[in-house]
Amino acid sequence: MKIENILIEHFPRLKCANFFILFDQNFADVSSVRVHLRSMEIFVHFDNTHSTTIDLELLNINIQINSLSLLIAKDNLISFRINTASSFREEILPINVATTDVDTMKRLKLNVCTDMEFSIVCDNCSGPLTNLLRFRRILELPSENMDSNDWFCHKPDVRLCNGGNGSSSHHHQQLFNATSLIPNENDLLYGNFFALIHRSHIVNIHINSKHRMLHCKRCLSHIGECVSESAVKFWNGNVKFIQNIDAKISNRLFHDSNSLFQNFLIIVDRLTYDYRMLGRQTLKLLFEANTVKGTTFLFIQTMARNLELYQMNKQSNLNRATMMRVDGIKCLFLSEENTDPTLVNFWQKDVNVISAYISIGMLDATVEHLHILSKYVPEQFRINNGFCLSYLSKGIIINK
Repeated sequence: MKIENILIEHFPRLKCANFFILFDQNFADVSSVRVHLRSMEIFVHFDNTHSTTIDLELLNINIQINSLSLLIAKDNLISFRINTASSFREEILPINVATTDVDTMKRLKLNVCTDMEFSIVCDNCSGPLTNLLRFRRILELPSENMDSNDWFCHKPDVRLCNGGNGSSSHHHQQLFNATSLIPNENDLLYGNFFALIHRSHIVNIHINSKHRMLHCKRCLSHIGECVSESAVKFWNGNVKFIQNIDAKISNRLFHDSNSLFQNFLIIVDRLTYDYRMLGRQTLKLLFEANTVKGTTFLFIQTMARNLELYQMNKQSNLNRATMMRVDGIKCLFLSEENTDPTLVNFWQKDVNVISAYISIGMLDATVEHLHILSKYVPEQFRINNGFCLSYLSKGIIINK
């Protein structure tokens, strides 16, 4: 029996830490498990024959050895709380922190640029979904929580719209809707891991007339949505692009596309950053994803953003486990296909709720990840009014 992973929540101001230790076997397979505390180490003994040491030196946590409480051992999880010896006689708070990394994270980077010739293909079968594309402008859409009327830079070039004279303002207004930000034929507009293009470019696509969903005609995979009579939306995780100069190379439209869940975390950071810029400290996030069966919702209520969170280092051996710091958000979440409409309406009317649309693939991947990470928390502490406790973190790893 060995430790699969360890998660530690440290609350220095409360002078306590929560420990969650996951094992690769059920406790029914061993006769005894004992936990011994020292100031900088924790010893876990199995059947009096094997022990694993959890090294806390890198965490700078001094634990009080007689303060263990809330000990729970069930299935393959041990959890407990201990008090820590922390002092706040002197504390240094960072000021004027460089924002380079933050700003970089907030900007979405595309793998395509203006005047590049490329076509968009289905991620599942590589079937072509568009004609050969070449855009004069590639612009980011405003956040769904911002006023799009202020984004005047997205209006088409009047000279290009009117044969170079720019005299017909009526014609200009017909070609561009400042409220809906519909692209013209020469524009590619993009948002949180989706791209909007003019409908005239698409080929080999079936449009569901009832739900306005886009499906590849070759394999029937869901690839996007029909936004209006003149614009379609492609989800980054469902399509790829191929350059005309080298048809063998295919990439995602967006540069940071490691996984759907990591892209979701970037969206969360971007949305909360927008609301902080507006002077709000939001605690609730509401995500919607459209399917042929209807709309699926994901409710997330954040509990702790700047949490000192640690997990077992991947380089740890069987006898000694070292810890490393990971970034994460502690939260409550709820996602059901048949969501209570009363709850949806209540959240949608709450001014402190951030709302956004994502792809159904991203929503499913996020819910799966949240359910996996919820296994760290004992069942009696996990559920609250139908919501489940979990973590939003790309650093925490657990076997499915």
